[in-house]
Amino acid sequence: ATVGVKRTLENPIRVLQDVEGIKNVLNLALEYGKPKIIFSSSSEVYGEPVKIPESEEGHINPQLPYAVVKLYGEKLLQAYWQQHGLPTCSLRFFNVYGPCQESSDYGFVIGIFIKRTLEGKPPIIFGDGTQTRDFIYIEDNIEASLRALESSATNGEVINIGTGKPTTILDLAEEIIRVAGVEDRIKPEFSIPRDDVRHRFPDISKMQRLLNFRPKVSLKEGLKKTITWYQTCSNGAKPQK
Repeated sequence: ATVGVKRTLENPIRVLQDVEGIKNVLNLALEYGKPKIIFSSSSEVYGEPVKIPESEEGHINPQLPYAVVKLYGEKLLQAYWQQHGLPTCSLRFFNVYGPCQESSDYGFVIGIFIKRTLEGKPPIIFGDGTQTRDFIYIEDNIEASLRALESSATNGEVINIGTGKPTTILDLAEEIIRVAGVEDRIKPEFSIPRDDVRHRFPDISKMQRLLNFRPKVSLKEGLKKTITWYQTCSNGAKPQK
């Protein structure tokens, strides 16, 4: 799949071709015994929110090719469950973070902020920093995914995966600076706003009900683990994608 906001914006046609890969996986599953398929969908399918927190049964309005592919993938999985009895489940991941995540310009906000902070540079916030996102640590995201895989109650379902706790981008930047121990030397800097969604965080009641799960790792604890990895990453090797 084509991953990362910047990369997907630069390669919209390549993103749309990801649909063929989804079809291939589903058809192979039909051919080889119908193992359960879990699809990594995205909160991007909601587009600009009409109501928050965002519910699986609520408004969806994908704006970008990446989001369109995610929604199409969800519908494909549901169709294969309905027509062929292939067990499937789509998980709408919100902002997942943790060790090994790409931190280049093609990466994600936490990795980018951490990389700049550890280099002695200020995190750059586009706009005033009051926009919100939901950040879930990778270990929690994996636990939720495994529970979805192992439960027949999730067959044919679409489920939000997040913490249900919105964090402003300014609070995120300041927390990274504090955890890195450089608050006396670095402050966030602000740049011109981008055309981003202002607020995004999920209603996780369906996740709690079907998976009997609530994320355990706090943002502070997750940032500590992630920053430690960046500080000791393979003796200075570049973080992997």
